Amino acid sequence: MVLCCYIMSIDGDLPEDLEKYFKEENLSKIRIPDVKKVRISKSKSGKGDLNYFVGILYFKKVISDFDYEMIEDLNVKVDDKENTLSHSLGFIIFKDLKQVVFFNKKDGLHYGSKILSYLLFKKPNKIKTISFDVKRIFEDYKKGLFSDLWYQGVRGDGRITFTSQYGSKIDKDKSFIKKLEKYGLGVEINTGELAGTKVAIYRSGTLNYLGEYKGTFDKELRIRHKIINIFKKYII
Repeated sequence: MVLCCYIMSIDGDLPEDLEKYFKEENLSKIRIPDVKKVRISKSKSGKGDLNYFVGILYFKKVISDFDYEMIEDLNVKVDDKENTLSHSLGFIIFKDLKQVVFFNKKDGLHYGSKILSYLLFKKPNKIKTISFDVKRIFEDYKKGLFSDLWYQGVRGDGRITFTSQYGSKIDKDKSFIKKLEKYGLGVEINTGELAGTKVAIYRSGTLNYLGEYKGTFDKELRIRHKIINIFKKYII
């Protein structure tokens, strides 16, 4: 099972009680242009050693549209009108990491991050996109901090045929490694309780990991938290 994390950073200190910021009375106070009818479905929240909030954000994005009608002499009558497009975004907020994790990268992500930022800080720009320093991850792989190596991208003499979520295995291809334009890499964690976990990291801020985790939702959440924490130092 591949679990996807599209990660954004929180620029500011989070409150202890995250849940109170997502109550109905706060949703009605959101003032963001072209955003309507914000709702949040809470899945779970926790405090203590793992302070988090998990939910699904729903909202409508206003889009400009028009209608038209043909009239005499090949003229067209145009009437402006307003339509909306509905979005839903699953997310986790990890207080200690100061990260928002979206479950996938959707079209509504730009406005979704603004909504969450407004709810937490009354400002729409406190949740920001990130990049992973893939080159540095590659250097740490060479030092033995990770095992195996996959690559997603284009090599100098042609395009890789992707065979899996993590690309083509290239850890023995020295000529290819030298040419690497490092957009994304797949590596395997080789230490601790997560040893053997395959992780794909992309410069654009996406982190996917592969595993069969059977157990409670809390257990899976803690695994996700630990993996993100390992790669947090590579955020630029």
